[in-house]
Amino acid sequence: MLAMATAGFARAGGTDLMAGPGFGQLRKPPRSTFGSVEVEHWMDGLPVGVWGALDVSNEGTFTGLGPAARLLLGSHWTVAASSGPGYCSDRIGWTLGNRLEFRSTAYLFYQMPGDARLGLTLSHYSNAGTARHNPGAETVRLLYAITL
Repeated sequence: MLAMATAGFARAGGTDLMAGPGFGQLRKPPRSTFGSVEVEHWMDGLPVGVWGALDVSNEGTFTGLGPAARLLLGSHWTVAASSGPGYCSDRIGWTLGNRLEFRSTAYLFYQMPGDARLGLTLSHYSNAGTARHNPGAETVRLLYAITL
């Protein structure tokens, strides 16, 4: 397993484009749907990179960026994590307490034939105590990813 992960690190590099639908406010209503576009750039030979994302719904947007890390598990599975700050516009029912919000995400991807991957993510949004009100919110997304 370690040999496969190390081989995966050596292959890491390039830019990934991911897009798909999301479902928000998992712990409490009102629930909502949104679309997500994310770009990750991976450093050649390293399992680390930088992400930038835009989550858009009728209620508002989240735009952010930050560091990411991933681990390739064999030839078909990838797990990854990212976290970083972003700007959150008003979301009806998503009263998160501040315009500055942090998004932490766990990813699970399945490698399909070619450069395409299908993934599932779980994210947590929080203002990290930068405002008096900090309820947080969780989302789940289904993503289709390609390497550019």
